[in-house]
Order: sequence, then structure tokens, then C-alpha cells
Amino acid sequence: MPPALYSLVEQVEGLAVCSFCMCSGGIIAPCTTDQEEVVTNDWRPSKRNDPYSNSGIV
Repeated sequence: MPPALYSLVEQVEGLAVCSFCMCSGGIIAPCTTDQEEVVTNDWRPSKRNDPYSNSGIV
């Protein structure tokens, strides 16, 4: 899969909402270090041959 050809940018109550990081052949992975946090990241095999893709919204 090629990189995403889209982006999302919006202002909500003075805060920015945007898309980032299209990862073809990757998965979302939890990486929280504290019980009060919700943190994710992504990774993909070096061959990028996983059938899934992911992207993020912040």
C-alpha cells in the first residue's frame, strides 16, 4: 500500500485535531507506562507484509 493521500485538520474548541502517520502493513501497539495514561504507537514488520494498516488521529 502507498502512503495515505489524505490529511484531516480541524479546530475543536480552540484545540487542533489532525491525522498523522499512515503505516501500511502495521498494527497499533499499546505503550502506556502509567495506569492513568492512554498511549499508543504503531509498528510494522520490516517486510511491511501484514494485511493491515493504521493511521492516527490526535
